[in-house]
Amino acid sequence: MIELNKVVSVFTVRMILGLIFLMQGFGKVFTWGMENVINAPFFNGTFKDMLPAYLINITAYYTSYIELIGGFLLVIGFKTNYALYALASV
Repeated sequence: MIELNKVVSVFTVRMILGLIFLMQGFGKVFTWGMENVINAPFFNGTFKDMLPAYLINITAYYTSYIELIGGFLLVIGFKTNYALYALASV
């Protein structure tokens, strides 16, 4: 019974994290659009004095696509360890 509880709890946490990251990445990539994400005040406005523009662009694309792809991989249960490592980098 305890083993079943562990399996159910890991599955539940994986689904919750996967859906959170998937929807966050989906919103950035498809709903907002990457240009709007890069030019958003919470992103570009915060870092424009500290980082060069090309680094801000690379970071925006990296985080958005890692959230989208990593969240999708967690939800479907494929390569979950690699997805978790990538999401940890975000």
